[in-house]
Amino acid sequence: MISVLLTEPVQWTTIPVLVKICKLLLNELFNQIEANMWYDEDEEENPDFSKDPTYQIDLQAYLTEFLKSLSQQGCYSTFSSHHNDSEKPETRSTNN
Repeated sequence: MISVLLTEPVQWTTIPVLVKICKLLLNELFNQIEANMWYDEDEEENPDFSKDPTYQIDLQAYLTEFLKSLSQQGCYSTFSSHHNDSEKPETRSTNN
């Protein structure tokens, strides 16, 4: 297995920077959804978490609304054509 990996060259895909930013935001939304499934109640009891303004933002709701808004733009087909297989089903459920 290792010898096969060493002999095959790494191939990269070139995508526009705005598409890459969209993909990073989409990935972060997936991370937020997963993190909310495993929410730790101890964090809520920690006074440092309650005082930090970063933890007052509902990032999942913000990213969901942003990506829904983006999906309604005429240029969205440019973005969606670059989604990989793991992003496509999640994107459909996010945009419904």
